[in-house]
Amino acid sequence: MIRNADLTAPPAGTGVRSYAVAAYSERAVLLAPRLTVHGTLRIEGDTVVRGALLLPGAQLDGGVHLAGALWNPHDTAVDLSQARLGGGLDAGDVSVEGTVLLDSARVDGPVRLDRTSFAKPHDRRCLSAVNLTVTGDVQLRGLAALAGALAFRGASITGVFDAQDAFVVNPGGPTVSLHMAQVTGNVRLCGRFRSIGRVVLNRAVIGGRLRADGATLTWSEGTEPPQGRGTAIDAGSAVIRGGVNLGWQVTSGGVDFTGASTAYLADRPDGDWPADSYLGGFAYERFEAVEWHGEAVWDADARIAWLDRMTRYDPRAWERLAAVLRTAGDVDGADTVLVAQRRRARRLRTGRRRLFDVLQDVTVRYGFRPQRALYLLVALIAAVTAGLSLPAVQAQMRATDQNALVFTTAGARPLPDEHDPPGDCGNGKVRCLSPFFYAVDTVVPLIDLHQRSTWYPVSERDGVLLEWLLNLCTILGWIASTVFAVSFTRLGRSS
Repeated sequence: MIRNADLTAPPAGTGVRSYAVAAYSERAVLLAPRLTVHGTLRIEGDTVVRGALLLPGAQLDGGVHLAGALWNPHDTAVDLSQARLGGGLDAGDVSVEGTVLLDSARVDGPVRLDRTSFAKPHDRRCLSAVNLTVTGDVQLRGLAALAGALAFRGASITGVFDAQDAFVVNPGGPTVSLHMAQVTGNVRLCGRFRSIGRVVLNRAVIGGRLRADGATLTWSEGTEPPQGRGTAIDAGSAVIRGGVNLGWQVTSGGVDFTGASTAYLADRPDGDWPADSYLGGFAYERFEAVEWHGEAVWDADARIAWLDRMTRYDPRAWERLAAVLRTAGDVDGADTVLVAQRRRARRLRTGRRRLFDVLQDVTVRYGFRPQRALYLLVALIAAVTAGLSLPAVQAQMRATDQNALVFTTAGARPLPDEHDPPGDCGNGKVRCLSPFFYAVDTVVPLIDLHQRSTWYPVSERDGVLLEWLLNLCTILGWIASTVFAVSFTRLGRSS
């Protein structure tokens, strides 16, 4: 136990054990590799340590309690790498200049660094806890780390990782890193949490929720991203079993959730996601409200605007959104999303492929609205019916019986050099002209009502034009029917 002491290390390169100190730090106040203490190592009160506390591989059964100030600028301030702390690590409200090492250490208890301040670290690492094992919570509430990272890469934390109200600055580099870490509870980057740099959650496994409501994330102030890509948070391939609660502000840089998965997404689609975001392969099952108040945003149009605002097009993000809406029962919204997806993809196409894309959109909305083809068929049938109902058009129609007698729609009006035909439609010798059924016979394929095969236009100029128009309607009918059949079959197969 050290209380209210002022300890200063000798200058670098001096002292009886200077050769051993050099392996860990330039200046050491305490050098005790593999020390065993059957109790607690306590530094209390207003103690000021000017130099390094070097305890690599130590076994401290009662844990470590630190207070006061630990100053060893741009070097190692505390080295507990590969150490075993039986009662936890309590270093709240401590002023640290230098780097604290907890690499491959095991802490049987909580790690408390609330309101601790870090400055002047070595190699831009304020806290290095690579492969740290903690059977308890990691508490970093109100912590301030300037010009360095809090590195928990590969750590295993049986509890909550709480960095609420923390302030971490490492421009252009990682700030809080849980790369490949495993956290049983929640990861809390909420409240007044602020990061200037990059929060790294790549391939992390979080058993609880990721809370970031109220956080402010900035890639870097005044630093250009490398190769045009700078992300304020990287959560690629992360597994967040509890859910993701956003409500943050990303003032600079993008957001990367490529390949991540979670139970739900609580976000504001119009404010939480910068345009430079990566959402390909991001899997979620439902939407929730931010901070559990208000309403979750399920509106298809709002979600379409969310994805359409992204600079990079990734079809996986659109398909996931459609699948979530479809699972929730909003089938029309899911189809609307898939139509919007293909319209977004069309911007990247040129030439004939883009023209064909436009035709698919105008006709049947890429197969998701096959009834539009039926509307075209109905419109064609109505147009042909209306046209054949005109007296001038009916005057152009003729029919021939088995005796080569030619009939008009009036029946009793013979052609020149013809014998007078008996009555209307030849008293049953030819089928009477029905404008509606003639239109159905003309427009709808695979239907033969014997109207088109019975009545035909005359070979005069107006009759030839009429025949051209009827043939055009037949072609359009075949196209509309084929598109409807293909679209309906594809929808049935996909469902």
